[in-house]
Amino acid sequence: MILPKLKKLNKSILFLTLSDVFVWGIYSVTVPLEGIYLSLKFGEKSIEYVTLGLCIYFIIRAILPIPIGRFVDKTKKDLDEIFSLGFGSTLIGLSFIIFPFITSPIQYFFLTALAGTGTAFNLIGWRKLFAKNLDPGREGMEYASYETLMSLCTAVICLLGGTFSNVNHDLFRVFFFIVGSVTMIGGILMAVSILKTKRKSADAL
Repeated sequence: MILPKLKKLNKSILFLTLSDVFVWGIYSVTVPLEGIYLSLKFGEKSIEYVTLGLCIYFIIRAILPIPIGRFVDKTKKDLDEIFSLGFGSTLIGLSFIIFPFITSPIQYFFLTALAGTGTAFNLIGWRKLFAKNLDPGREGMEYASYETLMSLCTAVICLLGGTFSNVNHDLFRVFFFIVGSVTMIGGILMAVSILKTKRKSADAL
């Protein structure tokens, strides 16, 4: 009885879930480590810089979704949403890779703006694709499956990321390069996988 049910697996929802694992599962553990790194670099001023950086991040995240949403709504096909998803993942991953090389608060604020831009593109593309590819009558289970897989993977990532909380600057750079690369590559691969998958959103009229 299990195998027939597996044949009904919605691959679009699976790839979208894995996309979030690569992006937001990693993001959830990387951001606290950014605070630790900033405290080593900027000392007592780091808390002030982090809060201002978060303010910039959320302002950008608040401003961009409406024009992005209008952009993706202009086309009934889903290529624009898939592009938005992959492009956003790339910007977020790039902000991680560049982060260890910042030498001033201004550079850090620029990266928070870059991450906010990536977040806006990623979330709008992801949410519209997820909504358009849900199976009628199975929405609850598909949302539940997403939450279960996302939470378990994030827990594992947090355990792995915690080992980097007391390392030197050189290892921090290696860590951020790895997580940034995984975010970019994973996000793009999932976007390409969705593009090549038979999905409801591709046939939307």
